[in-house]
Amino acid sequence: MHGISGNYLLSNSMNRNDRWLECARQVGGSWVEVEKVVLLPSIAAAVQKMLIQIISMFPTRPKDFSSIFRIVKLAFYVCSLVFGEKEALEWAGGFVFPDDLGIRDQLAIESMGGDLAKLVKEKQKLQAADRLNLQRIESLGYEDEDVRRLKSLVEGMEIVVGNSFVPNGNPPPLRAKYRRVAPAFNKMILELYDAGSVLIMPTATALLVPGVHFSSAHWTLKSGKKKGRNIGDCSNSPDGFSLNSNEVQELVRLKWGAITHPSVEDLVRMILRQVDRVGIEELVVYKMDLKGAFTLLFVKPESVRLLAFELTDDLTMFYVTGMFGWTGTPAAFDVVTRVLRKKLGSVVVGEADIYVDDILGVCAQSELESEMALVRKVVLDLLGPNSLAADKEETSLVTGEIVWVGWGIDLRSRTVSLSTKNCLKCLYLFFSVDVNEPVQIVKLQSLASLSSRYAMVCRLMRPFCGALYSDMKGLRGRCISKKLSDESIRCIEMWRVFLVIMEIDSEGGYRRPFDTFRLRESTFLVEYDASLKGLGIVLFKLEGGVEQIWKGIAAVLPYELEGDSSYQNTVEFIAVVLAMACLASLGISNASVKLRGDNVSSLKWSVKERFRGNLCINAATLYVAIGSKLDLRVEDTIHLPGKSNVRCDRLSRGTSPDMLGFRREQQFICKDQKRMFTDVLSICDPSKPWQSCSESLFWSRLDNVINKWGWGC
Repeated sequence: MHGISGNYLLSNSMNRNDRWLECARQVGGSWVEVEKVVLLPSIAAAVQKMLIQIISMFPTRPKDFSSIFRIVKLAFYVCSLVFGEKEALEWAGGFVFPDDLGIRDQLAIESMGGDLAKLVKEKQKLQAADRLNLQRIESLGYEDEDVRRLKSLVEGMEIVVGNSFVPNGNPPPLRAKYRRVAPAFNKMILELYDAGSVLIMPTATALLVPGVHFSSAHWTLKSGKKKGRNIGDCSNSPDGFSLNSNEVQELVRLKWGAITHPSVEDLVRMILRQVDRVGIEELVVYKMDLKGAFTLLFVKPESVRLLAFELTDDLTMFYVTGMFGWTGTPAAFDVVTRVLRKKLGSVVVGEADIYVDDILGVCAQSELESEMALVRKVVLDLLGPNSLAADKEETSLVTGEIVWVGWGIDLRSRTVSLSTKNCLKCLYLFFSVDVNEPVQIVKLQSLASLSSRYAMVCRLMRPFCGALYSDMKGLRGRCISKKLSDESIRCIEMWRVFLVIMEIDSEGGYRRPFDTFRLRESTFLVEYDASLKGLGIVLFKLEGGVEQIWKGIAAVLPYELEGDSSYQNTVEFIAVVLAMACLASLGISNASVKLRGDNVSSLKWSVKERFRGNLCINAATLYVAIGSKLDLRVEDTIHLPGKSNVRCDRLSRGTSPDMLGFRREQQFICKDQKRMFTDVLSICDPSKPWQSCSESLFWSRLDNVINKWGWGC
C-alpha cells in the first residue's frame, strides 16, 4: 500500500464520505434522502454490469460495493434534482416590483434632457472612488499593454458592434419563460438595481433614448440554485441585428487581447515548483474569489443605450456594469485577470494564478497568512474595497485537499483528479444514457467533451475518446438522435468504471500524480519503421544532446493483414508501443522519449495521445497503460523522410540486426524477449478489434502482460 498507514486510509475514507455528504447538503439533502433514490431499470442494469466489469478488470483490488452504489445514487440525487420554474417561483415568494420603481431613474434622465450617457456618467462618478480607477491603476507601479487596456476600461467597456449593426429602437416581445418566472427574475433584478448595476425606468422613457437597442431578458436554470439565473440574451433580435456575432467576437479579441486561462498543467506545475522550493509536507494551497466578477467593470456611458432589456410592468432596465450575455464581456474582464496575474506574480513569495475570478495560490504553510494578506491587498488596492468575497476563501490546511476550477487537488496522495462535484456530474451523464437506445447529438457532444477533458487525468481512457466524436461526424442537428456504435458503447461503459474507481480509490493509481506533469528533456530517442510484415526499431540514449545507439530490434508481425494498406498507420504505431515496452523491460521509468519516424499519423498519435480509428485501440490501450504505470511519455517527434529511414525500414523487412552491425548485447532487451514480443504483439493485434472480445478478457490480458513483465513496478 505504498507505505501508507491504515489510519491514513481510514481518514481518507471519512473525508470522502464527508465530501459526498456535503454535495447532498448543498442541494438540501442528506444520506437518508440519497438512500431513497430508486434507479430506473436501465440504470440499475448498467450499474450491475459496471460491478461485473470492475470485478473482472481489477481482480486484486478490494471492492467496496456499498460505496459504489452510494456514489451512483448520490450522482442521481444531486444532478437530477434540477430546480425549475416551480422552485424559482417558490424562492420569489410572490415578489412584485415596488410601485415606484423606475421613477428615480426616470426623473434623473429627464433632468438631464434625456441624455442617458450623462446620467450614467454622474452615477458612475459617485461610485468611482470604491472601484477600479486611474489612481488605483497607477499604484501598480508599472505599465504595459494590458495596463493601458485596463486604463481604457476605467470609463467602462465599450459595447463593440459590427460595421452593419443598426440599433432596433424597439423591444422584442417578452419571452414566455420570462413571463412565467417574472417574480423570480424581477427579484434578482431588484438586487442588481440596489447594487447599482442597472438603471430601471418606464419603457416609454427608454424608447426616447437616441440609438437605443433592446435585447431579450432571459431566465435559465442554475445548478443548485432555486432562483435560477438571469441572463441578457444579446443574440436575440427579431430584426436580425444583434449585439453578439462572430464579427464582434473577433473585434473584441483585437481590442482587449486573446483570453488566456491557466490549464490544469499550468496549475499543477505551479504546485511542483513550490514543492521543489519548500517540500510537499510544508505545502499549502488556497483560493480566493473576486466578488461580482463582471460587475466589477463599468459599461462605457455612451454604450449603455445598447444594453436595454424590457421587463414586465412596462419597465426597462439598462446595464451599467458588466453582465452575462454579451460576447465581449469575458474578453474585457480578462484584461483585469491578466493584470492581477502579473502583479500577484511580482509580490507573493510562493505563486498565484487566476482563472477569470478565481485566485489560486500555493506557498509554504508558514507563509500562508502573509501570502493571503498580500493577495487581498493587491486585489483591493486595484478593484476597490468590495471586490473580494471573504466568505469564499479556502485552504488545504485541514483536509489536504482543495478544488481548483473543477479539478480536485490532493496534497496527501499528490494527485489531481476530477473534483467530487464534477465527478458526480459526469457519473450522472454517463449513466443517464441508455446505450441500447438512440442518443441525441447534444448529449453525445457533452459526453465527448467530458471524455476529452478528463482523459487528461485518467490516461487509460485516452484511446476511447475518439469513438464518441466519430459517432457525431457529419451530423449537424443537435436534436438528431443516433444509435451508438459498439465503440462508443464501450467508451461510455469504460468511463462509468473509471469515474467510480477514481472517486472511491484515490490510492489506486487512476488519478494523475503531480510528478507526471513535470516538463522534462527527452533522454531517449526511438527511431522506427514498419511494414505489414515486421517492425524495425533503434533505441538511442540522449546524453547532452548527443545520440548514442543503444539497441537494435527487428520483430516479425504475427498478423494476417493480407497486404491491406489500411493497417499501415496502426502497425507503425505498434512499433512505437513495442519500443516503449522494450524501454520498460530495460528498467526505464519516469522518462521522456523523442520519436523519429516517417509515418505522420503514428507520430501524432504518440505525442498527443489522440488515436483515430478502431484498428489502433488495442495498441493504444497498452501504450497508455505502460506510460501511466511507469510515467513514460513521448514529449517530441521528428518526421524523417521515408528515403532517409533506411536502417529501420530494412529491419522491418527481414534484415537482421546482425547484418546492420548491431552487436549481440545491443539486441538483448530482457530474458525471454521473444515471449515478451509475442505478448505485446498479441495484445496489439489490429486484426482482432477490442469489441470482438469481452472487455473483461481484454483488460485481464492487459493486466497480466503488464504484471508478467514487471512494468507495473
